[in-house]
Amino acid sequence: MGVEVVCTVGSAHKIATIVSKTGLAEERIIVRNQPSFRKQLRSTLNAIKADHEGFDVIMESLGGSYLTDCYEEMARNGRLGLRLTLSDFIMQKN
Repeated sequence: MGVEVVCTVGSAHKIATIVSKTGLAEERIIVRNQPSFRKQLRSTLNAIKADHEGFDVIMESLGGSYLTDCYEEMARNGRLGLRLTLSDFIMQKN
C-alpha cells in the first residue's frame, strides 16, 4: 500500500512506548503539546513525501486547534476521520 505513518503524542515520555510497541521511527512521532506543532507536522510531511502535497488520511480525536492544524496539512482530496464523544456535543449556556 505504501503507507507512511506519523503519530502524535501528548508528551515526550510516550515516544519510547510507541517506538517499542510499534517499531515506528522516533522521527515519525510528534509531540503535540508544543507551540511548534504545525511546523512539526509540515517538517515531518516534507521528510516523507517528496511532493509536499499533504497528509492523505488523518485520524483525529482531540479537536480544537489540533484539528485545525491537521486539517491545514491535509492533502487536497484527503480524508479526515473524527472520533467524537458525548462531551463533544455538550454545550454550556452561560
